[in-house]
Amino acid sequence: MQLVELQRTVFEKQANDVAVMAVSYDPVQVLADFGTKNGIRYPLLSDVGSRVMGELGLLNPNILEETGFWGFTYAEKHQGLPYPGTFLLDNAGVVVDKVFERSHRVRMGGNVLLDRLGLDAREGGTVATASGPAVTAAAWADVDEYFPNQVMRLTIRLAVEDGFHVYVLPNPPGFTDLTVEIASQDDVFIFPFPMPTGHLFSVEGFTEEFTVVEGHIELTVPFYIQQNLEAVTIPIRITYQACNETTCLPPVVLDLAIDLREIRA
Repeated sequence: MQLVELQRTVFEKQANDVAVMAVSYDPVQVLADFGTKNGIRYPLLSDVGSRVMGELGLLNPNILEETGFWGFTYAEKHQGLPYPGTFLLDNAGVVVDKVFERSHRVRMGGNVLLDRLGLDAREGGTVATASGPAVTAAAWADVDEYFPNQVMRLTIRLAVEDGFHVYVLPNPPGFTDLTVEIASQDDVFIFPFPMPTGHLFSVEGFTEEFTVVEGHIELTVPFYIQQNLEAVTIPIRITYQACNETTCLPPVVLDLAIDLREIRA
């Protein structure tokens, strides 16, 4: 369903700035029928026999093992299956970047692709919020609907009240550093994501230095949903300790939840 998702995101949002083309090993008529059924208005190119994809070294030699891992029976149609990926070309047709996945089931989502192109059209799904002493948290996904195996992003944004800071690693024992935990669950894959780096902060009367951040903090968390789950809730837990120059507040836990539903194409 990546081709449908690209139509809804990249093509419809950025048709004036981005030219979209997709290459598949499917025959011309199969692609034509698929494009008509799903309203795809960008070119679908047929590479029957995967000849060009083979010349580019894109064919997946591990597809037999992968189909077994995912619980599918290997069939003749799986021959010539490439690694899924995207080439990014400039106006002169020169490849300037490329993104490929190891698994044939994972696809880069359209909003992630736009971000890679510097044309992020992130409209954002429903925003979940929670507030604690000196900190307000908000979180949302790119959209409220998902296609299975399409890489999307969670955005998590913290606003720290003026005059306060929160601790981030590393700090002396006894202080609670900012953590963001996304609960593990079957069929929802969360990519590793970096936590914010802080700056050194000292307090008169203390010999130690502390690492803190202030103001606005934003995290981007890539993820995808592996199977057809229809409705998914992604729980997010944020733990922090806020302090100012004279007072440290007790550690606080904020819980948020992002609800997503599958698109039935």
